[in-house]
Amino acid sequence: MDIGSRLKEGRMKKNLTQQEAADQLNVSRSTISSWENERTYPDLESLISLSDLYEQSLDELLREDQKVVENITSETKKSKRRKYIILGLLLFFIPLTLILGYQGWRNNKVMNPHNVEDFVVSLNGESLNNKSVVTLQVKIDSFHEYTGYFIDTDTEKTILQIEIYQNFTFGKSNNEEIIVVPLQGAFELENIEEIRVVNLLESQVKSIYIK
Repeated sequence: MDIGSRLKEGRMKKNLTQQEAADQLNVSRSTISSWENERTYPDLESLISLSDLYEQSLDELLREDQKVVENITSETKKSKRRKYIILGLLLFFIPLTLILGYQGWRNNKVMNPHNVEDFVVSLNGESLNNKSVVTLQVKIDSFHEYTGYFIDTDTEKTILQIEIYQNFTFGKSNNEEIIVVPLQGAFELENIEEIRVVNLLESQVKSIYIK
């Protein structure tokens, strides 16, 4: 006797219709029918539930039915593969989430160049020198406040890059602020051709050309 016949026999002995058995196992009536006609096979968890419901041992249900054993073995292997895939995805997405979170935090610290209304370079002479300053007019929303700046150059040392920093805060009103960035002792200023206010994380730029 195959497993489909054993399941049907077990159900009949308990005087259950297919619908009544389905209700107790939390499956559809068509699933019970499919198992009994061997169009599909129950998985291991369902077999345990069927064994309890029909008061038949797993040994009785599975005896000499190699197809069911092979099906359970195959499903077990697939389940293990799914676990490995899920683990691999977690190992990929957790670091990615941390990186994106860090970048979001950094973006909150670095002001968007679009907030710079205007900026000018004040020269003491005809070219940049240690007495030159960059004056920026920035617009700060009610959730941030200006905290400082950072100056650097590109690899060719022809572009001066300025990052404006801000902190998240509460209770401020929208305001404009004038920021003065002195260039004294910063770089070899005679080679600078362009000054940029930048957000390096988002490649946003606001430029002014010197030469």
